Amino acid sequence: MQNQRREVATEGMSRFFATVYGYMTLGLALSGVTAFYASQSPIIMRFVYGSPFGLIALVVLELFLVFKLASNGKKL
Repeated sequence: MQNQRREVATEGMSRFFATVYGYMTLGLALSGVTAFYASQSPIIMRFVYGSPFGLIALVVLELFLVFKLASNGKKL
């Protein structure tokens, strides 16, 4: 009986980590496609490198998203 519980727990953990790694792969692929598109777009490149405010705005936006997602994670 104890051995059967371990098999069920191991199977559940394997499924959980497969799902987590699947989401991580999807996020990484989306980041790569977005970075490629941004590097090929003159408008985005001009926004980022044309003035110091473009890069600063992106950094502030990124920090805001990180803090917002971290606070939402604590609620779970």
